Amino acid sequence: MNANLAKLIVALLIIMIIYNYMSDQKSKDSQQQLQVEISALKQQVDEKNELMQQQRQQTESLVDEQLHEIAKQMDETKEQSKKIDQQIDSLNTVTENLAEKQRIEAEMMAQQKITAQSALNASYISQGFQTMAMLKVQVVEYYMTNGQFPNTNDDLGISRPTQFATDAIRSVWISKGGRISVVYTAKSGIDKGTLSFTPKDKNNQIHWQCSSRDFKTISRYFPQCKFI
Repeated sequence: MNANLAKLIVALLIIMIIYNYMSDQKSKDSQQQLQVEISALKQQVDEKNELMQQQRQQTESLVDEQLHEIAKQMDETKEQSKKIDQQIDSLNTVTENLAEKQRIEAEMMAQQKITAQSALNASYISQGFQTMAMLKVQVVEYYMTNGQFPNTNDDLGISRPTQFATDAIRSVWISKGGRISVVYTAKSGIDKGTLSFTPKDKNNQIHWQCSSRDFKTISRYFPQCKFI
């Protein structure tokens, strides 16, 4: 091997060593740069994760606060609803009591009206007693004179049953056994309602029985009369 070839080989070796060294250095630089970039990227990812964690915590905290506020409002709403229900119950009770009071008052007014009307009817019925009092005397006189009771109006000289008619009395009839029957108008409460007075001779004393088939409550105002 001559000197020139040896120099060339040495030169080539040196070049290869330098190239390899430069390649290794470049590779190391690239790896370092890559590691730096990876570290930076990792740091960015960590920062983003931390930021997201903070945002998530803030969101959860906000959601918890809102849920707590909603729960509080629901409790307040339930309490208000409970109070409203109590007020409604109280109002219903008051309404029921008022309705019951109005019903009782209405019944009392109706009863008072009925009582007042009954009393008014009784005042008209009493007109028959006044007419009957006079006819009783005539029936007794007829009995004392004839030994028997009159059987008709004619026997007492009452030609017409309507002779004693008033706004409350339609007619007065004398029937068998001296019975005096007073027929009333609607003012008595029953149109054509009849009240009868029947004489009975007991030991030469004339007793009168008052009865009616029409006036059911006659004894309330006239205890001596009976509904039959």
